Amino acid sequence: MVNQKLSVGLGLQASYGMLDLGMGMASGFGFGMQPGLVYKATDRVTFGISYISPQGIKHEDVNDFDGDGAMDDLKLQSPNNIGLGVAVELLDRRLIAELNTRWINWSDADGYSDFDWKDQWTVGLGFRYAVLRDKCYVSAGYNYGASPLKKHSNWAPGFTNVQGKNIPNYYYETFRITGFPAVVEHHLTLGLTYQFTQKFGASLAYMHAFENEIVESGTDLFGRPTTMTSDLRENGLDFSLNWRF
Repeated sequence: MVNQKLSVGLGLQASYGMLDLGMGMASGFGFGMQPGLVYKATDRVTFGISYISPQGIKHEDVNDFDGDGAMDDLKLQSPNNIGLGVAVELLDRRLIAELNTRWINWSDADGYSDFDWKDQWTVGLGFRYAVLRDKCYVSAGYNYGASPLKKHSNWAPGFTNVQGKNIPNYYYETFRITGFPAVVEHHLTLGLTYQFTQKFGASLAYMHAFENEIVESGTDLFGRPTTMTSDLRENGLDFSLNWRF
């Protein structure tokens, strides 16, 4: 804490990732950092900014991308991103409303840039209400982010180079929209938190990503016109225990 209004922090991150492209599981570790700043403008209004550095993982021997009989590696990097947010306390501090936006630098991240992802802005609105003050909270939120996966049309026979390997365009496009189908855009979340003591609590959260699709057209390996469609919707359930010390 710098003073009563301004706080700064730095988090060190270690991540573990697994990838299976049908030829066996590959895994690895990535490391990064997250500096942040929080400024309390008034007694009820708080602003924040944070930065997350890139974290790269090299997945070894995941697939034979170029068909030469040898297994190839694939580098994947979670992108650097910047987040901005504001929180307002309402209803005698029982209700907190937050508005957040984040810029995600997919176009410079290993793996995602190779498969032609574009940078993304996301925006989220969330509410948390204290049903029992300092004990029980319910929360709800909505998030929107346009799909970062660029749509390709009328691709022709040929090759695309991915991390030094030439992949036929037909396989490249198939992998883009079915292997990494990042097409969902609208997300809804619900949550419940209960503090059993001042130090120990539990949370349950649900996320639903509404269905969206991507459609591409081009030419297959035999020169015939083809159309590919990929759609995705998601549901997630998360349970956590927290201990403050």
